[in-house]
Amino acid sequence: MKDVGINLYTFDLGAIGVDIFFVISGFIMIYITNNHNGSTKSTWIFLKKRLFRIMPLYWLITLVYLASDNLTKPDNINDEIIVKSFALIPSYYLMEGMISPILIQGWTLYYEMFFYISLGVLLFVFKPFRAWILISVVFIALMYLGHSIHAKTAITSTYTSMLLLEFLLGGLIARIYLSGWRPPIYIAVSLLTLFGVALTFAPSEWDRSFRWGVPAALLLAGSVFLEAKTQKLWIWQSKIGGAGGEISYSLYLTHYAVFVFASVPTILLWAKTGSVYTKIGYGVYVVFISMLASLILYRYIERPILNRYCR
Repeated sequence: MKDVGINLYTFDLGAIGVDIFFVISGFIMIYITNNHNGSTKSTWIFLKKRLFRIMPLYWLITLVYLASDNLTKPDNINDEIIVKSFALIPSYYLMEGMISPILIQGWTLYYEMFFYISLGVLLFVFKPFRAWILISVVFIALMYLGHSIHAKTAITSTYTSMLLLEFLLGGLIARIYLSGWRPPIYIAVSLLTLFGVALTFAPSEWDRSFRWGVPAALLLAGSVFLEAKTQKLWIWQSKIGGAGGEISYSLYLTHYAVFVFASVPTILLWAKTGSVYTKIGYGVYVVFISMLASLILYRYIERPILNRYCR
């Protein structure tokens, strides 16, 4: 909104949601493949589910972006950018040095799909535990290589990024959990406490994978082990939490578009007052509209796709 002279916020901590997402992805993929039988058919099913989980909705929202100049930077769009965006091939798009597809927040899917495909390829050949060991070795080697390369392209910058560490941290937590070890509650609480401390005091100049990735791993580990010891608490049985998880991908892909289409007239009106109450009201309004749009998208588009191809 700086284009219209409004600086909504400078608080960037919310971006840690991406890092939590990466750590959780690492955990879930290692966890759900633990009983993988090693057959070619099972591996293809694994890859097919990941593809249909991510790509159809991403393609749909990308088309929405292409149809609106308000959501894109038309001068930067050409055939190459369009093809790379649909294929999730890292490229420079919005501004110099910024790697993203046309659907800007889709940059995280570069990493997600790379992790899914890497793990899937290894599962064609190796059993789950060895596949986890090997993907850890490969990702560590890529991160080391990333520090050695000086002239980077969009592709090498992405696939040698330290963000790969976050998937490995999630995978490590999954392996510990699968080992059957369940620490006492005080350890789980300590991990959650460390999450808060690390998030508060980590220097801003640290690499993102340490500044936010490590706290994200502490949050996941603390939550997983606390849940294991307190499974009957209402918080773990909440349907609201489950519903939020279901629509999270739709929300992630659409929240900016909803923000632009639904809120610009309102924010231009409210921002003139500068009142705390109007800003709170604006926040509630945007969250409500975004959640409603995501719920509709999930129910009528995303869920039918998942039911058909991912069950």
